[in-house]
Amino acid sequence: MIRLVIDRITTSLKERFSDNTQLISNVHFLQSITFIFVHRGEMPKPALLNVSEIAKVSHDENRSKLKAMSRLMTYLLARVVKIVRIDLVQNMKMELDLDLNVERLIL
Repeated sequence: MIRLVIDRITTSLKERFSDNTQLISNVHFLQSITFIFVHRGEMPKPALLNVSEIAKVSHDENRSKLKAMSRLMTYLLARVVKIVRIDLVQNMKMELDLDLNVERLIL
């Protein structure tokens, strides 16, 4: 019974996704997690080709817009990380100062 269910699931997944493999791999580059790779120029040449055809947008234009967006997002993420680190360090210093003041009061 379990094998039958697994076979049906496998068949269903193959039917749904095998024809759209290229499209799925193209859409992968639209996820924000891949922006750092796009920013570094590590995006393969055919990336976004299927998406461009479906959207009826020039492939080169689509790639250049994604690169521009990835540069902006990479910059913004770096700024957020820097701000969060500064905030964490400041909070740690405040906690240390508080601990020292409490120790002075106790002693």
